[in-house]
Amino acid sequence: MNAFVTGPLPPSVEITTWKGKYEATEGITTTSTWAELAETYRQDGASVRAKDKLRAPVFCVVRPECTSADCDQAGQDGNPEVLRRHRCDRAVVRVTAFAAEHDHHVGDPAVPIDHAIETLRRLGLAGMPYETPSSTPEGPRWRVVVPMTEPWTSELPGAWKTAYRAVQALLAAELGCTLDEKTLNPSRIFYPPTRPTKDTPSRRVEWIEGEALDVAGTLATIPAPAPPPAPEPTVPRGSQGGNVIDRAIALLRTCEPAIQKSNGSTTATLTAAKLVRGLELDDGTTLDLLRTHYNPRCVPPWSEKELRRRVSEGHRMDAIPIGSLLREPHPLLVRLIEEARTGDDATLFDVSCKLWRQAYAGKMDPGDVARELEGVCAGSPDEGSARRTVAKALEVVDRREPEPPEWMDDAEELLGSCVRVDEDWQVSTYLRSRGLDPIDVAVRDLALALPKSCESLPPWARFRGRPWTETGHRLVLPVFDASGTVRSVRAWRVSDGDTPKRLPPSGHKAGGLVLLDSMGREAFRAGGWPSFSSSPPRFAIVEGELDFLTWAVRTPLNQSPAHAVVGIPGAGSWAPEIAAAIPDGAAIAVRTHHDLAGNDYAATIAASLQTRCQLLRGGVACTPA
Repeated sequence: MNAFVTGPLPPSVEITTWKGKYEATEGITTTSTWAELAETYRQDGASVRAKDKLRAPVFCVVRPECTSADCDQAGQDGNPEVLRRHRCDRAVVRVTAFAAEHDHHVGDPAVPIDHAIETLRRLGLAGMPYETPSSTPEGPRWRVVVPMTEPWTSELPGAWKTAYRAVQALLAAELGCTLDEKTLNPSRIFYPPTRPTKDTPSRRVEWIEGEALDVAGTLATIPAPAPPPAPEPTVPRGSQGGNVIDRAIALLRTCEPAIQKSNGSTTATLTAAKLVRGLELDDGTTLDLLRTHYNPRCVPPWSEKELRRRVSEGHRMDAIPIGSLLREPHPLLVRLIEEARTGDDATLFDVSCKLWRQAYAGKMDPGDVARELEGVCAGSPDEGSARRTVAKALEVVDRREPEPPEWMDDAEELLGSCVRVDEDWQVSTYLRSRGLDPIDVAVRDLALALPKSCESLPPWARFRGRPWTETGHRLVLPVFDASGTVRSVRAWRVSDGDTPKRLPPSGHKAGGLVLLDSMGREAFRAGGWPSFSSSPPRFAIVEGELDFLTWAVRTPLNQSPAHAVVGIPGAGSWAPEIAAAIPDGAAIAVRTHHDLAGNDYAATIAASLQTRCQLLRGGVACTPA
């Protein structure tokens, strides 16, 4: 049964367009037929993304006289204040089309754009599906723009967001995949489907004939929510009784906290789903556990109403099979525990690191891991030494120890105020002078440009009292810990001067933090080589920011990366926890400089990996000596 109510297709559509996301100009509202809009997008799909091709549209009409004083969304999308004056939710006069976006995430099945096209045809809906600039065959990303029978003007933006959520849920169910919840903002910008580089194929753009979506009519067909069920017993439904609570607490310890503006809703809903579906806990018990053992780590903590909503939505998250976390221990867990029982303390340490990383990646039940390691310690001839070894491994691997320092809030704000490197003339010019294509760096999210106009910088973004914008340190690279989490930044000077070429945040250490390309981030976050890669685990470990960028852009964008790149930004960056994040059996190319410091880095790397990885430096075996 088709869940959507449809009607005649309007002859034209109104959109508001900006020349570029960071241009200091007002948006221009234009009217065109849907066929004309689709043809424009087809031309964009064959174009290489350049500044004059950044026509960033909003599928609505925006009132240009809206000012920042009227707007309650200061800071939205990291746009400059001059653009916020003209594009914000309160400035929207009417919404003229329904736009939804699918972003592929690691571990999710690939949903190609062909599936979206077939779904629209099956539903009889007109629409314009198109691939986004960052789409790849392995990680398809696409948007669907669906015409509406009439513009939405009622109680903007609040009523529209409510309507959008309901219609998006229906569309996601028909597509059988997740849709980005952040697109509910009526002032959301959608870049056209340009190619990121000349080496990537043209982006696909299709126009599907059909009828327009009647949003109000569709909402009227959605049944009213059923009355809340009678309170369930607080005892878990799982067959293991009270032990499931211990398992749930251990599981929550490994779950990522929900961070505002970082897909926090999905993160929290997935966490709730692991309890209500994976462990089959009742809603009341799940709420108690989330409130006590999870919510305090979220930024900001969820309200009681929102927590209940996460639990309710968790029931519908089919990615977590019901009872999946109550099953027998993982076979790999059984094998590794046997190795730990028969090995020495070094073996126990390695096994413990591997198991906790598997648990953090969601591949093992953390309760099983904790219980089995406890059994190993209890049966060890030297129980005290075994417990200290396991505790040390957990300390090394635990992605939330220590917690992010308070100053990282300022670092995230600084990163949010940065722009793409290819949108800053001076930074682009500097990168080209070093043989790097700014677009290659930008689309891989390797570095950002700190605008000269950024006036309010945190105290640590300075050198001897002078802000980075004044010293020329405007090429900013995020640095990561062993869990693939951003923990700090590095700033590189892009202009002439007598200051150091690169700077860490003033007064803060960078030990145990490295630079990671996209493949490196996925490997560190997964606790092993990403499952979507068809190649064996391979890493290039390089020295310095520019060498890191050079290696990180070597693989063309239209090819799957065959290796991960780890950059060592300074002394102390390589640490035991970083070494533990490299999977066993990986082939390592050590590309440090052939000087005293580079030789020391290579020796340290070799000493930490030589027993379980294959290391080469300059084509010969790399050893600690």
